[in-house]
Amino acid sequence: MAGSFYRKPTIAYGMMSKRRTTIASAAVLSLLLLGLMPVFAQTSQSTLTEKAVAIIQVAQAARSYAKQLVGIAQQHQVNTTRAESLITQGDPLLSQAQSEVSTNATLAIKDALGAMSDYRAAVQSVQSALASSFQSSTADQVEYLKYAIQRAENRTAQLQTVLTKLCSATNAPTTTCSDGKSNLSAATSDLAQASSLLRSNDANITSIVGLVKDAMQHMSAVYADINQLANAYRAQVAVYYIQNLLEKQLSKLRDVVGNLSSSASQQYQPQLDQAQSLLTSAIQAFQSGNFDLGVNDAQQAMQLMQQVAHEVRGSVFAQYIQTVIEPKLTQLQQMAQNANLSPSISQQVQSQLAQAKSLLDAAVQSFSSGNFSAGQQQAEQAVQLMQQALQEIQSGT
Repeated sequence: MAGSFYRKPTIAYGMMSKRRTTIASAAVLSLLLLGLMPVFAQTSQSTLTEKAVAIIQVAQAARSYAKQLVGIAQQHQVNTTRAESLITQGDPLLSQAQSEVSTNATLAIKDALGAMSDYRAAVQSVQSALASSFQSSTADQVEYLKYAIQRAENRTAQLQTVLTKLCSATNAPTTTCSDGKSNLSAATSDLAQASSLLRSNDANITSIVGLVKDAMQHMSAVYADINQLANAYRAQVAVYYIQNLLEKQLSKLRDVVGNLSSSASQQYQPQLDQAQSLLTSAIQAFQSGNFDLGVNDAQQAMQLMQQVAHEVRGSVFAQYIQTVIEPKLTQLQQMAQNANLSPSISQQVQSQLAQAKSLLDAAVQSFSSGNFSAGQQQAEQAVQLMQQALQEIQSGT
């Protein structure tokens, strides 16, 4: 009997059955996965980062253009207070986007678009002020228009890059892409006509200004389309993350909970159901364009999942001790009683097994209360004592 017991796998480091090992390994794996997931970061991250970088570059160009227009306006004694205030307002958002792009491209896109909106408003403010107060010579007007057209042409090239990247995304809104491309084409055409008229000997300043203004209106529409496309892409990535990562992790956690006792399983099911409800709500919020609500619901769901995972982990380990290790201890106690041991060895074995029992009881308490470090240490000490007792029994018989 002693020999057959010795050939069985040892507890925790060999005494576990293959079936229990598989269950415990799957449980621990799923719990570890739950604890290592960043929010909205793993899915298509490199693609999203590229789009964020492109949008930040457009925002930087918009800022540069706005600053240079302010400089020109100030040279002609035009009031630029409003434009300068808008630039100052957009700068922190652009700075945040630049610092976030490598770690949270989704948030970087949002901040870059906010900055871009402020810079665009600053440009419009300066252009409006210049249009109402600019009374310089025709030569000055031509010089200004050359500069404005060149800058606008550079911006259309950058907008084309961003628009192409966003529209290449899977399920990108076709209508929005079509509208953005149409507006960008119209802006490019207006600027080409304005540039051509400006090179003529009898340049009609009024016509050129009208074309530039028309181009700016089309570019503003492109900015709005890019903003809509970026938001749609963020929502698409977020929904993909929930459906292909969070919901799968929730399913794994349900499997772990299903392997617990009936009472423990019933204890955690309401929290898991609530997490599923929050994930469904988050998907609906993302698809309807309410990104902030979607993030909030998804984060609440993850918190519930992590809370259950933490508690279940203790229950899994405590249940393993009670259903696998303690029966082995009982078997050792029976072996010790049946073995023909000397009084001193018998006393030593009984003492080792009694200590092991106390340590296992303490380990169950530790795991149940969430003190995993203490529980692991106590379980390991108990296993060592049981192995020592087994060796004493085998050597004494």
